[in-house]
Amino acid sequence: MRSSDETLREYKNVVRCLLSPRCPTSSFYGVHIFAPNYVVLRSSEETVHCEQVYENSPLKMKNFDIRLPWDSHSGTHSMNKECQDLTTVGDATQCYHDMRTHHRTYTHSFQIMKVGRDVCFFTKRPNTFF
Repeated sequence: MRSSDETLREYKNVVRCLLSPRCPTSSFYGVHIFAPNYVVLRSSEETVHCEQVYENSPLKMKNFDIRLPWDSHSGTHSMNKECQDLTTVGDATQCYHDMRTHHRTYTHSFQIMKVGRDVCFFTKRPNTFF
């Protein structure tokens, strides 16, 4: 994501491990990857099969919970972000822009580990004062 107007797409990949003396047989596993286009996606790992994932109900507002580790000047941090958006892809794009603007991180210094939907639509944390 180099430009600010570029949106991400969600892909479901079947990738395999690289063969090595330590692991002589290759095992396949499935991953969900957010990438701006197909070329960036294919350059990341040894991809066997790839398909784009589309949202089932893109006109309904949903709450998402995103888990991501990120590297800063002082070390590695883990973060949970709660966002509202119409699609998973829109929420991931919003998270990337938010991390770049508020935390001044580069896109290569963090990755989205898990995107899940909140069960309750009106999830809100109580205000905490220290």
